[in-house]
Amino acid sequence: MPLQFAWRDFSAVVVVARSSETLQDTASKAQAAGGPLALALDLREPASAELVVKQTLDRYGRINALINVAGAVPPTDLFAMTDARWNDGLSLKFHGARCLTIDAWEALKSARGALS
Repeated sequence: MPLQFAWRDFSAVVVVARSSETLQDTASKAQAAGGPLALALDLREPASAELVVKQTLDRYGRINALINVAGAVPPTDLFAMTDARWNDGLSLKFHGARCLTIDAWEALKSARGALS
């Protein structure tokens, strides 16, 4: 289910998702606030985090906050899930968030931003 935000609370938004359909659905809900920067990237790939930060800084000049809500542990029975599927979900949820945080850290410190 796409995230529900009060988009009017944000002056600049960047949304990142692997699924173009989910990305466009979420991005369309933010159009009234000037539209988000929508990036179809897979945060399991370390280079994606660097692209998110670079393109965000190119467009907005700063990063005030970083909210990591990515997660992809598949909706399946725990006992039926393979180690490979579990590790793939953790790769996005934890390592993707870690890479994004590391790449955004200097910009967050400069903007005296928040991390959650």
